[in-house]
Amino acid sequence: MAKIFINFFKYSLEKIYQLACFVLKEDNSIIIAGHGAKYLTGNNAYLFRYFESTRPDFNYYFYTKNKTVYNELRVKYPEKVLYAYRWKTFIKLVKAGVLIVTTGSDDFFPYPLDAKKKIINIWHGTPIKNIGFLITEADQKSLTLFSEAIDYFCISSKFEGEIIKKAFHLSQKKLLLTGQPKNDFIRQNHSEFLKAHPYLNKKVILYAPTFRDVGMEQKTLNELLPLQQLQEILEKYDACFLYRNHINTTEQQIIEDFDRIIPASFAGFPDAQPILYHTDILITDYSGIYFDFLLLNRPVVFYTYDYGTYREKRNFLFPFEKNTPGPKVHTPELL
Repeated sequence: MAKIFINFFKYSLEKIYQLACFVLKEDNSIIIAGHGAKYLTGNNAYLFRYFESTRPDFNYYFYTKNKTVYNELRVKYPEKVLYAYRWKTFIKLVKAGVLIVTTGSDDFFPYPLDAKKKIINIWHGTPIKNIGFLITEADQKSLTLFSEAIDYFCISSKFEGEIIKKAFHLSQKKLLLTGQPKNDFIRQNHSEFLKAHPYLNKKVILYAPTFRDVGMEQKTLNELLPLQQLQEILEKYDACFLYRNHINTTEQQIIEDFDRIIPASFAGFPDAQPILYHTDILITDYSGIYFDFLLLNRPVVFYTYDYGTYREKRNFLFPFEKNTPGPKVHTPELL
């Protein structure tokens, strides 16, 4: 019964929204969302701050369905943050001329992406694994609606553009070779961040793996690494080890008795760029975070303990071994 009610509500809201978009006059406002209509982080955050610092004449807003995020942000950005479940937000969305997304159609949940508006996808990172229509189990109907609504998709290279065209069935004219907002700022001075986290003054090793899809084996940090041995190595070299699990991972890692092994999850550190700036060595697996880190010209190690399974289940957009610059290790001992 509950499912029927939810579907009816979504259908009714969509029809009312589309009707309102047709009736009310559009203005020149820009609404930025991202990461499932929740967080101000990554590309959407840097674009929002860019507007704040250089284009105050723009009529721009950030959209979220997360009440906690809304309450935190409206203190810093009064009148610039919209909470999904408000009548004022509904009107702002209906009248907006441009909507900016970073992941998919759910960035503006529960509202649909109206094809009559300008929809710009600034995306959230350079892809390495299959995405969009290239995923066998992908929801074809939802992806088709999303792709048809997109007016422009921002890319970082022509190579990436060829991938995005296939993954989202886009024409060449919809691709904008702009780079990503977050990488315009990766080399900026993050000294204030250092003051808040003085341990980053040491040698820093960051471990940032990607998520595993349903059906793949999920492993905790203490299953992947001998923590006591790692602690001893860190003490020897006066270094610290940051563990940053993926935003789509629900694991809440608690690391006790190892003062040099520090959780750096999305909950505590929504923005990865300042952490990357202070990182000396990145350890990852199949995450596109390594593309960002390459801009700093520092070493990367790929800890691919489940490479065979991952390739079979998700696969890659290009030959992994050939296009990942750094040693590939498959066991804790080799790492």
